[in-house]
Amino acid sequence: MIRNIAIVLHPGFQLLDTAGPTAAFEMAERFRPGSYQLRVMAPGICRATARVESSFGLSLAAEPLRDGPFDTILVSGGEIIRSMAAAQQIVAWAEERDGPAHRQRLLGRFPARRGQPPQALRRARA
Repeated sequence: MIRNIAIVLHPGFQLLDTAGPTAAFEMAERFRPGSYQLRVMAPGICRATARVESSFGLSLAAEPLRDGPFDTILVSGGEIIRSMAAAQQIVAWAEERDGPAHRQRLLGRFPARRGQPPQALRRARA
């Protein structure tokens, strides 16, 4: 059975928060082919793929946020305050997929200058 994994980026994401889980699923897939299908996605992308800049300045290719189903959703940590529009899109997208069959995780820390991260992102930490 293939497990669909969504790794969600945003402008200012932490490269390690994305590379670590991606490498772990890649290695697992090598040992058990057909187990995982990874999608690296980001909000605000209008074409098939585009590049999203990390907090360090390196960019990764991502596709637009899309419907699943996804078994696991991982939202990369980092400087999400660079784009509150991206944060709002991620929250709305994740809330549409909220349910008992899905696991959602927030990776790293989302620094908040004034206040806390959005409610859905706090809930995703659990």
